[in-house]
Amino acid sequence: MVFKTLVSSFTTLDLFVKDPLKALSLSKEEALAILKNDIPVMYVVTPNLLKKLFAMTAHFKKNNFYLSEIKPLPQKIKAKQNYSNTKLQNGKFLMHHKWKPDCDFVRQASLWGINLTHSVEKEELVSFIDYWKAEGRFFYHIQWQQKLARNLEQRRSSKIIRNNRDINKISIPDNTIPDGFRDK
Repeated sequence: MVFKTLVSSFTTLDLFVKDPLKALSLSKEEALAILKNDIPVMYVVTPNLLKKLFAMTAHFKKNNFYLSEIKPLPQKIKAKQNYSNTKLQNGKFLMHHKWKPDCDFVRQASLWGINLTHSVEKEELVSFIDYWKAEGRFFYHIQWQQKLARNLEQRRSSKIIRNNRDINKISIPDNTIPDGFRDK
């Protein structure tokens, strides 16, 4: 079961490891984001909040309310040739060469659970636009931004993984315990 919630209370991993119960009790909400190098590594919730979330899910299931039942709008909408990049685009539109994400794109991406270290680069944006112009799909402005954020997250993480691999290196397991885990 997947739950999404907005968490405004946070602490570092080092402080959380020292006294997790105290850190959680000091949070304003009943949830806490744990950061390492200013990047969320995990989220912690109280049993009370977890109980509330499960109760809401049970209520939705009982009333047969599922987000998957909401039907999307048809994709066959005539393309608008208005390329103005206003803050709020009205209606769905095809991707075009003048499209740009909002100026607070990185902040919005973090609200969607996608942690971008820096804003979109020109080459990344051009590549994204060229791909989706050829696809000919219609989406709302916010949906295009979410697609761009997911695309950037995937591309940037694959670059890191690709650079760290060495096919000639023999892997040796280590016996270190990661931060946040306790020894038996």
